[in-house]
Amino acid sequence: MDKLARVWDEVRTWSMQTRVALASRILQSLEQEQPSLSRPAPTDLIGVWKTDQPLSDEAVAQLLEEEKMKRYA
Repeated sequence: MDKLARVWDEVRTWSMQTRVALASRILQSLEQEQPSLSRPAPTDLIGVWKTDQPLSDEAVAQLLEEEKMKRYA
């Protein structure tokens, strides 16, 4: 018999209240292990895409046009 089956055989004999408490603790432990999915603050993003030389207006217009073609073509 594997470990999980042995644990289940024990847990299913417990009262509903005790099983719910165990389930709650298991879920809480998973939340603590899970990395935060929060977004960075806008001020943290300043300079993320910084380049030595900014794109010219023509290059930006060309990129926008290419993206439109990809999306609507």
